[in-house]
Amino acid sequence: PASVYGLVGLLAGVAYSLLVRAIVAADGPDSDVARAVGRDRKGYLSLFLYLSGLGLAWVSPYIAYALYASVSIMWLIPDRRLGRVAQGGPAAVAGGEPGAAGLSPGQVT
Repeated sequence: PASVYGLVGLLAGVAYSLLVRAIVAADGPDSDVARAVGRDRKGYLSLFLYLSGLGLAWVSPYIAYALYASVSIMWLIPDRRLGRVAQGGPAAVAGGEPGAAGLSPGQVT
């Protein structure tokens, strides 16, 4: 059961990574989304932990469960990268759509 859970988590993580890459490819490497996602350390760390748990599930399921729980706890911490871009923070580009540079929808630059 521990290895099957890890496989499902790993496949979900791979799907997330592919989705992020597709969105960045569609928007371009200089887009707000690409800057907000950055190197996606959290996503790749999740893949690594799921893959490690999948292998270690055959040694000790408790180690695998601890790794899977750490992935869940890691994703409970809010990811503020996209929020900073939407609010015009350090990763945002001046201008763009209202709201992207800290403007309310009724304001015009």
